[in-house]
This record gives sequence, C-alpha cells and structure tokens, in this order.
Amino acid sequence: MSLLTTSIRTELLAHMLDRLNDGAVSDMDEINYHCFNEDYYVVYHNVAKKWLEEHGICPFDAIEAVVEWENDMLGEASSEINPETIVNKFVYIAGEELISELEIDDDTTVESLIAQLEEELEVVA
Repeated sequence: MSLLTTSIRTELLAHMLDRLNDGAVSDMDEINYHCFNEDYYVVYHNVAKKWLEEHGICPFDAIEAVVEWENDMLGEASSEINPETIVNKFVYIAGEELISELEIDDDTTVESLIAQLEEELEVVA
C-alpha cells in the first residue's frame, strides 16, 4: 500500500525542498533522516489529528502502516500509539517511500536534487 497520496507527496516534496534550501542536508545517504526524522514533523496531538484529516487518512490506517513497517524493519512494533507519534513515524515512512521514487544515485548533489524537486513540484502544480 502506497502512503503517498497526491497531497502527501506534494507536501513532502515541498518539505524536502525547504530542508535542502536551508542547508539541513549535506549527506545524500542520510536524506530521509535529515528531512523527516531530525526534528518532529508535527507537534501536538491536535495538529497531528488535523494533519491526518486534511490528507484523508484514517487514523487506524496510519497506525497499521506504522506497526507493519516497524515489524518488518525492526522485528517488533514499539511506537507509542498517540496521534503525534504515529503521524511523525508515518511521515518518516512516507518520506522513505518518496525518496525511493526519486532519481538519487552516487552522483546526485544537493543542487541537482533541488532542481529535481522543483521540477516535480511544477508538474503537480
């Protein structure tokens, strides 16, 4: 199941672009961490609930995606089940999916990735 609805894809592309333009990313191997895990994506339970609602995501589907990812990647689900934790982990996982779809290789630079993200966002707009 893809986590990347059009609205989430657009929002995460814009967020990545902001992080790159801010100089937060220097190592392409750590791009998902720097963009989606270095700081909280959302803060406060109510903001997290609103984020899910705005993107049309059922909270139970978000929980299921997080639990499934944790079981697959970590061998067990360990995240606390609350809106803020689930949305932040969900965004991390969706960011991982988004990054896997981008054309990033050993020759990719921050500048070339910025250009790629700008092009992607123009297509969506």
